[in-house]
Amino acid sequence: MHARLVGLGAMAAERVFMLLVYFGVIHFLNISSTKTFLLLFGFFDFSGRK
Repeated sequence: MHARLVGLGAMAAERVFMLLVYFGVIHFLNISSTKTFLLLFGFFDFSGRK
C-alpha cells in the first residue's frame, strides 16, 4: 500500500514539473540564488539520513 502511495506521489510531482516546464516557469532554475538554495536544501536533507 505504501509503495503505491509513493508511486502516486512521484507521478504527481512529475506532472507538476512537466506543467512548470510547459508554462515556462523553468527559467527560475537558472537564477544563481535558486540553484544555491536547491543545492543546499538537497545536501542538508540527505546528509542526515542513514
